[in-house]
Amino acid sequence: MLIKTSKCSNEDQDVAFSAIDANFQAGCFHSGSIIIYVWRRIDAEALTEQLKGSGVEGGVVFYHGGMDHGQRAKAQSQVNN
Repeated sequence: MLIKTSKCSNEDQDVAFSAIDANFQAGCFHSGSIIIYVWRRIDAEALTEQLKGSGVEGGVVFYHGGMDHGQRAKAQSQVNN
């Protein structure tokens, strides 16, 4: 499954994060892999922490262009396992 958020204000982004979290909590994404694309690096990191804090189990990781090679490799290995 692929979810994309659009470029929007912080308030709109918070609404998008809340909607994604609500779907996770409702069990809509209970199996398989999901990639969520967000506009900004900070949003990728914030959404990752928000999902982990909400109790989403599994390999919740962020991946963005601001990471060095080692960080990207570690995130990629977590997704593949």
